[in-house]
Amino acid sequence: MSVRARALHRHNPWNGLVGPPAWMAEGICATIDPDFWFPERGKWTQSAEAQAICHTCPVREQCLDYAVEHKERWGVWGGVSSTKRRKMIAERFGPDWEKELDEELEDEAA
Repeated sequence: MSVRARALHRHNPWNGLVGPPAWMAEGICATIDPDFWFPERGKWTQSAEAQAICHTCPVREQCLDYAVEHKERWGVWGGVSSTKRRKMIAERFGPDWEKELDEELEDEAA
């Protein structure tokens, strides 16, 4: 198994669960192409549009809490860009959270 595959398997939030959390089905995102929520670098218009849609979502708070708790690095979750969310994650887990996560993944791959 490749390092990337192990990382995805290890940090797949649905590992060990029957499926995604029930609240996810109530999200507006469930009706939109998943790629929309992961804009390419520099696609600020798409990111802003995704964030605006999130702010009308009935499960926005659960989504953001989930993303921070699971250290989601990429995409728009709960109406927050990855840049802002990384700061939120650092506030909760400390400034070295990303380095520690990468080291953990490397150890698992070895």
